[in-house]
Amino acid sequence: MDEIFEQAGFTGEYRKESENFYRQFFGTTAEMLDFFLTVFKINVSDNHHRQMMNQIRRFISLANDIELIRPGRDALRILFLRICLESLCFLSGEKDKKIFFEKFERCVSPEGQQYILDHFSLSHIEPCHVLNKQGQLLFDDCSWYTLTIQDFWNITRCVRNIVVHDGDYWSMQLFARDSEFTWLVDITTDEKVISCYRPTKDQPITYHFEMTLIYEKFVFYFTDGCIQYLKNYLLA
Repeated sequence: MDEIFEQAGFTGEYRKESENFYRQFFGTTAEMLDFFLTVFKINVSDNHHRQMMNQIRRFISLANDIELIRPGRDALRILFLRICLESLCFLSGEKDKKIFFEKFERCVSPEGQQYILDHFSLSHIEPCHVLNKQGQLLFDDCSWYTLTIQDFWNITRCVRNIVVHDGDYWSMQLFARDSEFTWLVDITTDEKVISCYRPTKDQPITYHFEMTLIYEKFVFYFTDGCIQYLKNYLLA
């Protein structure tokens, strides 16, 4: 094993940082080392499996470090997590992002998906009386609507676009600062955010969410999903 790691250049600070990052996502150190070994034993010219392993660590570490660089800027965390997924999509060779996200969603554990849905919910929408093209009322009281996991990833995509396109990384709080209170999240956009409604372009809708989502718990499930996606890629 060490000989393969040596040949692959998986030594020194590179190996130390990788082990420190990945250790918590494996039951034992031996399981983690077997994962690394599988990555480095595959001898293909594109080396995308190794790049994916590195990108998961790099971009999620950047997201984790945002609290040290720009405290309270949750949107920047979401930006780097979305970049991580976009990188995995590109390196996997998947041309259709929709298919990639369907695969990734299945890689997030049922416990992780349930944690997200239990701690992030739609409160209301403004304007509350939204009409479709036929003038039919789509929403009066949206308390009946339960977010899906696809809705949640749509929300993160929307946040990423607001940061990149509008430069707004300070006005949205996506994660709770403590577990004692319910926190409010407001997002104004003309993008499709929830699956049952696509807003009319140039007529932004403000979505109000309630959440008790703790970043550290969320990012654990997110990272675990990324690792599972890589494992599936290695077996393909």
